[in-house]
Amino acid sequence: MTFVGVDTVKNSRFVHWNRYSDHQLRRVLHSVEVISYRELLIENEKKAVLYLASRFAVKEAFFKAYSSMIDHHGRPKLPFLTISQRIFVGHNDSGAPVLNLEQMPLDSLKNCSISIAHETCCSVAVVTLESII
Repeated sequence: MTFVGVDTVKNSRFVHWNRYSDHQLRRVLHSVEVISYRELLIENEKKAVLYLASRFAVKEAFFKAYSSMIDHHGRPKLPFLTISQRIFVGHNDSGAPVLNLEQMPLDSLKNCSISIAHETCCSVAVVTLESII
């Protein structure tokens, strides 16, 4: 069975996140993402904002797909902030985005795919989860 989550965010919501401490950022981001964000912020503030917006959209989209899958299987689900801290977007050898789920208890998950897009105003993410049941 396939479960899909989609989320769109306004990039402007993340412009002021540069004021947040690493501790505050880690409430929503994985520690790997906090490091990447800080490095991007030094290089290019606009890219750093797009980075945050797209990561947040992925986390929301994953939570929606995950919640549907967990509800379908009748299992208790984890809160958004717990999930948000446990997952992060990486890249495969081709440079395509992949979702790292190593810290998630997903024994029924067969496959996960993501797609991320952003424009000047918005970022969007689609997450597809395939269940083995």
